[in-house]
Amino acid sequence: MTPLSLEAPAKLNLSLPLYRDKVFASFDLEYKSSARTLLGRRASDYVVGNFTIFAHELVKNLELSGTIYNLWDARYGHPGAEDHLQDVIQQDGRSFRIKLTYKF
Repeated sequence: MTPLSLEAPAKLNLSLPLYRDKVFASFDLEYKSSARTLLGRRASDYVVGNFTIFAHELVKNLELSGTIYNLWDARYGHPGAEDHLQDVIQQDGRSFRIKLTYKF
């Protein structure tokens, strides 16, 4: 059995060139309304923003990106499923990732 949910998600993405066609900045914003859990409670609605800088071909075959997830360090959770012990599973706070890719 899955949670009864009237989730209303919305997502906005914006990407802008910073340097020629090689370096870009992007921002995405995601909203999800509250959702009913298996125990009939509600997981709160939330807004999460992420920011990324992406560079490609500054050096031949090399891509570099850095992303900050959950910019405002929002505390939120998703309803658990039947096989979870938690009614609401808390999600990560602010985190970051740096990614380097070389294409052969």
